[in-house]
Amino acid sequence: MTAVRRENNLPEPRLPLEVCESVIDRVHHPSLFDHHATRYSCAALSKCSLVCRAWRPRAQKLLFYAVELRTTYLLYAFVELLDESPALATYVHVVLIHGSTHYTPGNSVFPLFPTVLARKLPNLQEMSVYGTGIKSGRSLKRGWSPRIRVRGRKTKLPHLPLHPLFHTLLDKLRQLTTLRLGVLTFPSFGDFARILHQLTGLQSLVCDALDWSNLGLVPLCTSRLEAERSKFLPALCSLKVTWMGLCGTERLFAGLGPSLTRLDIHVPYFIPHATDGHDASEVAKHAIDLSPFPLLYSLTVRLSPALQQPEYQQLYLAMLRSWSPAPSTSGRTLAIAPDWPSSFTERQYCELMDAISSPTEDALFPTAQDHRHRASGPGESSVVLVNVPRPWGNWGQHKGRKGKHEGWFPRAHKLHRVRLEPGRDPPFYPWEHWRRPAATEADPLRQRTETEAAAQSRVREVLATIRAEKVTVPCMLRASNS
Repeated sequence: MTAVRRENNLPEPRLPLEVCESVIDRVHHPSLFDHHATRYSCAALSKCSLVCRAWRPRAQKLLFYAVELRTTYLLYAFVELLDESPALATYVHVVLIHGSTHYTPGNSVFPLFPTVLARKLPNLQEMSVYGTGIKSGRSLKRGWSPRIRVRGRKTKLPHLPLHPLFHTLLDKLRQLTTLRLGVLTFPSFGDFARILHQLTGLQSLVCDALDWSNLGLVPLCTSRLEAERSKFLPALCSLKVTWMGLCGTERLFAGLGPSLTRLDIHVPYFIPHATDGHDASEVAKHAIDLSPFPLLYSLTVRLSPALQQPEYQQLYLAMLRSWSPAPSTSGRTLAIAPDWPSSFTERQYCELMDAISSPTEDALFPTAQDHRHRASGPGESSVVLVNVPRPWGNWGQHKGRKGKHEGWFPRAHKLHRVRLEPGRDPPFYPWEHWRRPAATEADPLRQRTETEAAAQSRVREVLATIRAEKVTVPCMLRASNS
């Protein structure tokens, strides 16, 4: 930057442009899902872009790095902006599409996006499509199929208004590496699978609470034929599955190839009502078989309250026993976390961990006799406990006692292969807080702590009364002895 001459002919000191750009980088918040931080970040970057010409490129590059499109009005407005300033299109790397108009023809952004905007974003790498609202347990038990609603001239369909040949338009999005889909209903599982089949460069996939109006036949791209398995998502490395349904999850895993290295899955991965009335052995048959994925070295298991039932624990253990990565991998890491801390009380979660820690350890750390039956054992295994109850609470370190988690995985603790990763402190969102125990739920440790606190309070009251009456304790003792 050029220096400005003052009256005494000395240059006025200014910060180098590199330092200013570093400050602008710190203003940027990369996540679109943290709405509070994103709002203030966008406002600050907008002001930075108006300071001077030297700041504008850096601020706009960060401001348009991630774009959020809620309605078709914003979609067409953004297209007009790119027509006026084509240089801004190269800054866009992430697109987030969410809102309440996904099921309204003409107002749904996702079906229009490949046609209207895909060719204009050459550097697009990540795309997230999320609906609004959470399906209730009653609707999940009966199968979620909303009725067709007519509002004036707008018709709201029970699923995304996708043309049967919609997947052919996604050839323009082959550069996508990350796709997140959440709280959406597709016309059929075949439509969902064919969309994924077109994205051959996809490396990370998130399927969160997906559903379909009609399950339909198994599409050819997810069939168990070896010729088709190598074509369906050939570059996929990371997968997260949450509440996607029993048949849909089984079909998706049946079509995946051996490239998967990281898996994040809820246990059970389907709605528990789907197996009501089934025998425990039949429920265990639906466990995900991880043996077709020899490169899988990282497995994240998110526990739900339904896992307290024995049949679902058998499903979890069956999946874990099938996990045997190739000897070439350096090791495997199992991360265990609650699906939402608000689903458990601290006591319930610790009791669940007490029940599954020993069988989990037997599956991860086999004895020497078990190693003899294996041709080649995997590398070192480790356990990561994510978002454990706080160490200063009722179940943690209190007055010199060890935390509750010290009793989990004793063999792994002895080998120093257990790592703790606490959650955000303090918790920001309501679902990050542990659920409060019911009034009828007994907690012996809490009761004892409350009793000790009440006794100490009573002692303080007595001492305060004695001091107020100006009577010392030694005088009282001498009077009692005499």
